[in-house]
Formats: sequence, C-alpha cells, structure tokens
Amino acid sequence: MPPVSEAQRKAMWAAAEGHSTLGIPQAVGKEFVSADSDGDAENRKVSVEGHGFHEFKIMEDIRYGRLPSPQKYGNVHLFDIRVTGTGMAERASGEIAHKSPADYLTNEFLARCNGLPVLWEHPDAKLLDTTSFRNQIIGTSSLPYVKGDDVWTIARIYDDEAAMLMTENQLSTSPAVTISKSAIKNGQVLIEGNPIFIDHIAVCSAGVWDKGAPDGVRVDLVSEENTMDDSSIPSVESTLLAKILERLDSLDARVDAKHDMPHNKMDSDKEEMDCADSMEDKADESLSSEEKKEVKEECKEEIEGAHHEVDSKADSKEEEEEEKDKADSKEEEEVKDDSARADSMKIEALELELSRLKETVKERSVDDREAMAKAQSRADSVAMALGETAGIAPVMGESVFAFRKRLASRFAKFSSRFKDIDVAGIKDAALFSPVEEAIYADSLEYAKAPPVAEGTVHMVEARDDAGRMIRTPTANSDPRAWMDMFSNGARFRGNIRV
Repeated sequence: MPPVSEAQRKAMWAAAEGHSTLGIPQAVGKEFVSADSDGDAENRKVSVEGHGFHEFKIMEDIRYGRLPSPQKYGNVHLFDIRVTGTGMAERASGEIAHKSPADYLTNEFLARCNGLPVLWEHPDAKLLDTTSFRNQIIGTSSLPYVKGDDVWTIARIYDDEAAMLMTENQLSTSPAVTISKSAIKNGQVLIEGNPIFIDHIAVCSAGVWDKGAPDGVRVDLVSEENTMDDSSIPSVESTLLAKILERLDSLDARVDAKHDMPHNKMDSDKEEMDCADSMEDKADESLSSEEKKEVKEECKEEIEGAHHEVDSKADSKEEEEEEKDKADSKEEEEVKDDSARADSMKIEALELELSRLKETVKERSVDDREAMAKAQSRADSVAMALGETAGIAPVMGESVFAFRKRLASRFAKFSSRFKDIDVAGIKDAALFSPVEEAIYADSLEYAKAPPVAEGTVHMVEARDDAGRMIRTPTANSDPRAWMDMFSNGARFRGNIRV
C-alpha cells in the first residue's frame, strides 16, 4: 500500500530503525520501507520544507530514524555519518588498533566532536592546515551521539558536489586524532587510550571501522546499483567454511573417481567376414559349384583359424590388462588413503581454527562486561593513588579471569609478598582472588609512603567532594625539603621539654 501521509511515512521509517514510539513492529516498518523504496529516489525523499521544522529538529529526526538520511534543508545537506568506532580494527598498514568504549562513548567525547570539520579525504599533512582548510572542508559536525558501539553525528554538508557524490555512492568516514603518550604498543597491537586531540572527520571510499562494505555514511535513498549487500561480503567464518567444503568436494571427487576400461568388439571379425563375402562374390562369378564349395570350406577354415588366433590374443591381452588394473587399483587405493588422511588432518585444523575464531569474536555477556568494568575501575583507582595512569583495557577474546590477572600483574611489583610470583600463571580462580586482594592492598599501602630520595617530598593527589584537586604529602616525605627554605641555614641544637 502506498503511504497515505508524510506522518505515516515517518512513523514507518522510524519503526524500521527500531525507534517506533507508536508500537509499530520493526518487521512491519522494514516491509513498508522496502516497498516505499521501489519508486524514484527523488519521489521517496520526505519533504521538510514549509512544515514548521527547523534544522535542529530535522537533525534529531534523522538521528532517531524518523527521517531518512540525507535531507536537503535550505542551502545545507544533513547527513548521518560515523565519527569513529570502538573495539578492535585493522588498518591498511596491518596495525591492530584498539579504542576503548570507556574513552569514546562518553558525554565528554561527544562534546569534543561538536563542530568538528568534515573534509573530503584526509589532507596530505594528515592534520588540517590553512591550505587543506580552504580546499577540502565540505561541512561540520553538528549533533554527535552514540549508536551501539560507535560514535555518529549529524553533519551539515555545504558542498553540493560532495553531497551529490555522498548520496549516489556508498562512502565511509575516517577520524583524524592524536593519541596520548599513555598509549600502549605491543607488536602490531596499539591500545590508543583517550585521544588528546581530535582534528577532523574525513569522508572517504572505505574506513577502518566498516563492517564489511563501506557504511560510514548513512544513505537511505541510495539507488540499489550503488549499494553493496552485507551478505555479499564474506566473513572470516564463511571463508573458512568455504575452504572446508571445497576440500570435502575434492576428496569426494577423488574417492568416486573410476577408471573406465571399455571393452570394444574386435574390428578384425568384421574385416574377416568382409573378406569372405568378397571371395564368395568372386567365386560366384568365375568358379563352378564344386570349386565354390571348396573355396567356401577354405575360407571357413581360415576364418575359424583367424578367430581362434584373435580370441587367444584377446584373452592374453585381457589378462594383462586385469593384472595391470589390479596393480593400478592397489596403488590408487594407497594414494587415496594417504590423501584422505592428509585431507582429514587439514579439515580438522580448519575446523579448530574456525572454532577458535568463533570464540574470539563472540560477544561478551552483560555479566562479563560488568565484571571487566569493575576490575578496570579498581585498577584505575590504584594507579591514580600511585601517581600513574593504568591505561589497561580488555582486548577482543580476552576472558574476565585473564583480564583480572593482567591487571594484578601490573601492580604485583608494589607488593613485597608477590613481586617475585608469576601471577599470570595462576590457573585457579578461587586461589587467585585472595592474591588479587593482597596485591591491591599492598599497592595502596605502598602509595601512602613510597620510598623517596632524601630532601624530597612525595605528594598524593585526590579530589574532594567539590571536585577540587587536593595534594597531600606522604608520611615518609623529608620535611627539610620545604622547611630549609625558611631556616636560612639555622640549626636547632637544644632540647625540647614536653
């Protein structure tokens, strides 16, 4: 059924995105959107001109799925684009980047993304300068928000040519940030931490945080020939499964192969018969009846002798072929057995790898997420007491127990009881729990009075209820480090009576 009003169209588009406020099932909304998308793209655009809207209301409606992206309003094109993703992603250089949701999915980061310049591709200098600002900027970020595990924003695109290309092609985005010195690099894995500077968002053909096909720019009205179905992008699991099926097909083909040995009639029989017929015809022409009879008898004997000779040769040849077939068959069976064993081992290895990959990419449960967040918060508190930055975040596929052991190993050096113990090697969770408690307790005791050099003061930073930073000297600080500046070299050599 065609839409009866713009209000109905917007309600159905919102339901298709899972944001219905009227109780419309998402399946119904998707069916409506699919049918509504069969017409001309220009006719499918929801008109927002002259209906009492303003630009912020339109941006909110795009964000919640009540309006498709993009929308043309006045002289600006409003697009829903991704700022950045979180979790693990592989860059073109082969580096594995990790962005912690705790650093990016926050109100502070959203506020930092408000007003970011949107560029057409990254500048050569990586960061914006005067030349790239004049030549490459196409719009700005206006309404950042969190969508799932990603940060998105509604962008104002002022460049008409860029807006046309973004509408007609499925493009992506890439953020330009400067990471802090607390970032951790371990081989090809880079744990970025909280970025110290966000420079711009670039519109590009493919981004690091794409889920297969480019999906950093939301284009609800793009024509079908310019879109890529997610099902056409093979995942890691489907690729391995295809390899396994291909190997099985190859194995079945080899097992079912047979050597066809056709047994044809001997052409010599036909030749001998033709010879006899020819001789008989000639005899009919030139010989008498008795002579014809003798000739026929001679031909018959010759034919029988030839048949006997041919049959003997055929039998001998068949025996040789049977012996050869048996030898070949035995050799083939041995080769097939060896090949089958090798194929079986390869299939088992592929299935094991597939199982490992499934376990790695499996989404964590709510309880595991809460447990990891609690362990990370505790480690951050201890690190702050020690004057350090923890900068440790869980990585993909890591269990809660392994994450807790990695955190405890970081602070084991501050515990006199466990500094020489391989904490990460503990296999029993029940045995690890008291060790973990002792390490954190010893670390906090160490933070209260760490060893300091003579003539220095060790300060511990903390915030009061009003959020102000309070700096307090520890008990093992040397008071002369700050009192000597007032003594002018004087020393007290008497006694103090109590």
